[in-house]
Amino acid sequence: MFVRTTLSALALATIISSPTAAREAVVGLSPNQEPAVLQEQVETVIQHLLQTVEAGEEVPFIDAANLRLIGTYAVPEGSAYDSPRAKLNANAPLLGAIRSFLSSARPNEANPGLIDLPGFLRFVGENYPAPDSADLIVIGSAIYQNPRAPRLDMADGAVPEDGYVSASVSTSPFGTRGLTGSLEGYDVYFGLTGENWIVSQSHAHYVERLWSISVDEHGGSLQFFDDDLATLFRQAGRDAPDRNHPTPMVSTDKLDVIVFHAGGTGELPAYFSAPPEAEAAPEPIWRSARNVAIALTWDDLTVDLDLYVRPSPSSSVIFYDQPTTPEGQMFKDFENSPTTGFESVRLSGTYDLSQMALAVNLYGGTVPSGVTGELRLAIGERVWAQRFTISATSGNRGAGAEQAIGEGEIPNRAWIILDPLEILNGD
Repeated sequence: MFVRTTLSALALATIISSPTAAREAVVGLSPNQEPAVLQEQVETVIQHLLQTVEAGEEVPFIDAANLRLIGTYAVPEGSAYDSPRAKLNANAPLLGAIRSFLSSARPNEANPGLIDLPGFLRFVGENYPAPDSADLIVIGSAIYQNPRAPRLDMADGAVPEDGYVSASVSTSPFGTRGLTGSLEGYDVYFGLTGENWIVSQSHAHYVERLWSISVDEHGGSLQFFDDDLATLFRQAGRDAPDRNHPTPMVSTDKLDVIVFHAGGTGELPAYFSAPPEAEAAPEPIWRSARNVAIALTWDDLTVDLDLYVRPSPSSSVIFYDQPTTPEGQMFKDFENSPTTGFESVRLSGTYDLSQMALAVNLYGGTVPSGVTGELRLAIGERVWAQRFTISATSGNRGAGAEQAIGEGEIPNRAWIILDPLEILNGD
């Protein structure tokens, strides 16, 4: 039925549609969705190729989840293949392979359209270098999940940061080191599947940025990132000016993951925006504190500060490399825009804050005379704050963390240890 439908409906649709400039392409699809949805995508892709691929050109169809070739669309030489029906008849082997691909489709209810996007970009770069300029069209989920990399599961608002992209493939599944130029000449069009994957506006910004800088590092240009497939195919098929993300990748070896929370739309939470309390916190409040949050901000956004929180002597430390523990979770929230913000940790349960350990590290960047900042400690809706200064002029990538947070001793000038009770007393 798929072949018959394609031969009739697509041929007619192509005959009555306006022509598009010739353009070679590679297409990536996901089998992890409803077969009917996948079939509609396939038919739209083939209609596009009937208009844009000329004689002698080939377009591989790739299973972007399992990184394998499904089949190849090709237009033979000769005037006999000018009509859409002739082109479809010449591609009967591809249509049969796609029919098998459709029959194997199984919906992923939690993440419709799941694909291995970083693996797909590498697969295309290694096997299908662009001859001059071409389109790379991939339709699938923007949320990466791999049971072999649970730390990088993006399903719950986690977004890997730049260090995972600048790393080697042996270190990170997102790694691009040594792959510069592998997608040179490709304009990348990413059609999004799935619903309700966006946790917040800031989350959506950083997910798009992750894939944009990944494409940049491969040498390609991300031209489209949206779920509007009709617009995608109107824009594809032309040689577009290269586009790089306005906030390009920062080269770093720091393997950091941002975790976004629902409702983080750029508005400052009460614990950060409220005026600090002028009076000291009564002991009954901090001795059995509930709804505790710690927020870090600093004055020079060209440097990178990291917050370390150990809720109790028996707790695991919450920090950038371990953002989620049974006691709480680290987030990055944003003030006014997704490029300026602060780190925060929110705890679950009840804690004696006199037993909490807090430390801040100047991880990266240089400053001529140190960096100043503020740490805020909230209990419910009440907030206490303390200014601080780190005297180091350059980051040390967290060296001395065990001594600082484990032993409560300042190991070097890139660290400062803050006493929760001093913050709560207004000292």
